[in-house]
Amino acid sequence: MSDLLPRYRAFLAVADKKSISAAAKLLEVTQPAVSMEISTLESELGVKLFMRTNRGVYLTEEGEVLYEYAKKGMSFLEAGEDKMREMSGLQFGRLRIGASDMTLMFFLLEHIVSFREQYEGVNISVTNAPTPSTIEALRSGAIDFGVVSEPFIGCDCTDIDFVPVKEINDIFIAHPTCPLSRESKITKKQLSQYRINMLENNTSTRKYVSSWLGANFPEPSIELATSELLVRFTEQGLGISSVVEDFAREAIREGRVVKLDMAEKIPPRKFYIAYLRKMPMSYAARVMLDIIFETVDRRVVRGGMRHG
Repeated sequence: MSDLLPRYRAFLAVADKKSISAAAKLLEVTQPAVSMEISTLESELGVKLFMRTNRGVYLTEEGEVLYEYAKKGMSFLEAGEDKMREMSGLQFGRLRIGASDMTLMFFLLEHIVSFREQYEGVNISVTNAPTPSTIEALRSGAIDFGVVSEPFIGCDCTDIDFVPVKEINDIFIAHPTCPLSRESKITKKQLSQYRINMLENNTSTRKYVSSWLGANFPEPSIELATSELLVRFTEQGLGISSVVEDFAREAIREGRVVKLDMAEKIPPRKFYIAYLRKMPMSYAARVMLDIIFETVDRRVVRGGMRHG
């Protein structure tokens, strides 16, 4: 087993970095050492694990299959190491979390600050990605848990539990000069006559608002990667934007944009803590969740855990 670990560590590092030199730097070994480990593993398994191109190193079909097993196996081993560190009171260890821009900024960040104040020795990594990507990272073993937002359309969540931790509201904002900013009880039909900006289609926010608007609603005029950009574009008079209210709160308060008064409000949705039901969790992750759940509004959690 001691011979296998360096090979699989090298395999996972090359797969993640798509570069032998970058993997060697990560593992703090030489490039020939990494190449030797990969060649030995390929020889032992009787398959090619990587395709080498001018643009980098990529997994073959066989490599993709092995990666899923190796990633989960390494996660189990690292969880065991973290369990040993538990005895030293979290003086060392690692915490891996997945979160979108929205869940990180308006929920997770304050809890990371609290955790860091108590456990300075723990290394924290946050994988910043939309909810669907965070769920995939969770299922692959790349993170300990995720902070995600509804909806979970198209995600394989059969082995995941979700605990609600915060309620959020989706709204529409406009520049003060927009005619709709002076209207009350605006209908979807009225809204459809204007240029609407939204997040990209791979986000849970876009899917949720698009579902509420309906299939016949016109496609967005502008698609942007972040909610901050949506607020900025609206401030410049570049259309009406769909955003989570937290992102626009300051701009609304300062009068740079106006929250539209919709006749029918978009139903609120929630942030959730997501974790694999049958995967052992590191001690650092469990301590972090304890910190989070100590401050969660119990009214939001009412109804209990949601099973995928």
